[in-house]
Amino acid sequence: KLAECIIGQNYSEAVTYIAQERQYSHSPAFEVEISKMEEYVNAVSGKGQALEVALRSKIGQETVIRIKGADWPVIIRSVEDGSMKVDLKSKIGSEVKLRPGVLTFAQLDPVECIRLIGPADTEAKCVAIIALSFKAKDYKLALKAAEKCGPFAESFKARVEQETGQSQPQ
Repeated sequence: KLAECIIGQNYSEAVTYIAQERQYSHSPAFEVEISKMEEYVNAVSGKGQALEVALRSKIGQETVIRIKGADWPVIIRSVEDGSMKVDLKSKIGSEVKLRPGVLTFAQLDPVECIRLIGPADTEAKCVAIIALSFKAKDYKLALKAAEKCGPFAESFKARVEQETGQSQPQ
């Protein structure tokens, strides 16, 4: 159920599901899984969003961001609530100008978001990459990331297989 909520970007339903599960007494192992679920939901939504975390690490640095097929050199000034304040670098003749602007994460292509998040080196990043891969219809990448999702790997892999209509070789 959680995998479906994350892939479908229905985060409020995922939060409700987690809250409902927290009302009941569970084994310590399941309590760890519930906490992991919450971490995953935060990785794709809210303050813990993997993209927001990745972009915050680039504040003050020049970064190239692809928007609608064009590469834009920007200096990220701040990141908050699904958007970033940037200084857009543009060259006019031999002069470099900085123009302030705001980019929302919604303006970014899912493939660009995956690139900005960086390597799938944590389970939380993997979950974010799965959700973005589904948006981009890159099921091969979704499957690769799903394999690194710890106790939820099988659920995510099953969801990818359901989407593609085929079982993946083991």
